[in-house]
Amino acid sequence: MKILYVTPRCPYSMASGGEVRSGYLLNALNHLGEVEVVQIDPYGSDTKAQMQSVGKRQKILLSIKEKINPFKRYIPSQEASVALAPHLRHPLGEYSHLVSRYLWGAFQIEVPKSVKKIADLDDCTYRTDPPDLGSWLRSWPVSRLKRAVLHHIEKSRARDLDAAFVLAERDRYFVDGIPVQLLENIVPSRAEPLRNCIEVHHDSGRLLFVGTLTYAPNFEGLTWFLRNCWPGIIRTRPKTTITVVGHADTACSNYLRSVPGVVYLGFVDDLSPHYEHCDVVIAPIFSGGGALVKIPEAVSFHRPVVASDFSAEGYSASLTPGTDIVSCADAADFVRSIDCLLSDVSKRSRQASHAHAVLQSRFSETTFNQRVADLLRST
Repeated sequence: MKILYVTPRCPYSMASGGEVRSGYLLNALNHLGEVEVVQIDPYGSDTKAQMQSVGKRQKILLSIKEKINPFKRYIPSQEASVALAPHLRHPLGEYSHLVSRYLWGAFQIEVPKSVKKIADLDDCTYRTDPPDLGSWLRSWPVSRLKRAVLHHIEKSRARDLDAAFVLAERDRYFVDGIPVQLLENIVPSRAEPLRNCIEVHHDSGRLLFVGTLTYAPNFEGLTWFLRNCWPGIIRTRPKTTITVVGHADTACSNYLRSVPGVVYLGFVDDLSPHYEHCDVVIAPIFSGGGALVKIPEAVSFHRPVVASDFSAEGYSASLTPGTDIVSCADAADFVRSIDCLLSDVSKRSRQASHAHAVLQSRFSETTFNQRVADLLRST
């Protein structure tokens, strides 16, 4: 196989889930044939391409003149194809597949119909599942309406793919009539932390939330939790704390530091000590696409997870509610479930251990590579 691998040129940190998934997908493609990497910047001042060496690998940096109208970003650019062609090892028609890390990347350059287009539908389905009426009433400003229109355009363009990867079973609806392969995120399984599950005093507990708070689903989910769940938790367990890890803007960080019991740390280089010194990890997320990498990450550290139904649904093919993960429908469920886990060290330990066994069996690089190979060989 000769494969064009299209990825975004974005300022990801090395800790980013997007960066990690991009690397694993590239490694999987390398097992299947010759891979040429095209990194696209869709916000350029003009359209041009150039070669860049990273270690032993060369990649093509393709800058595409920014399209002011965001709804035109799915229209292939002949100018981009012309700029790219001199830097490719082969004529475009000789490539068997164009594999794009995101849906939009599959439609930036014109390729012959003989080249099979496959996209990783990570984060292309931005859905919302508001936890209460108040959140629903606040969830439809103009930006959400624009997002709904863009979602319709993306779903229409996805029909032009030859195949696709999805992160969660719930996202299969996004594409009809083409082969679809479930491709769950990989999270390395870690050794048992030095302090795993310990007894918690009746009036205390240690919760943890990890997520970039400039990303709207994380911000909205955490602030909803602090408004609707946190008062009930500290009423029963007044010495409970919640540690929040993740970059936030000034307004958000100031708000977090003003909430009693919240310890806001911002971005950290090493998450290990924060997972090690928590009792329960929370994932109160009600919107977004794909599946939350924060859930298997917590499982990899042998920590029990209490999540919203929306979050847990992203792992419906792997983690069983009630056994591997606690799934909550509303604020009362969150308060009750967290108190139950904090009160029972053996229950926390059982849930964490069972979920960790699932992680080791399903979320492996071997499984990931095999699923990538199966989809490409079927097209």
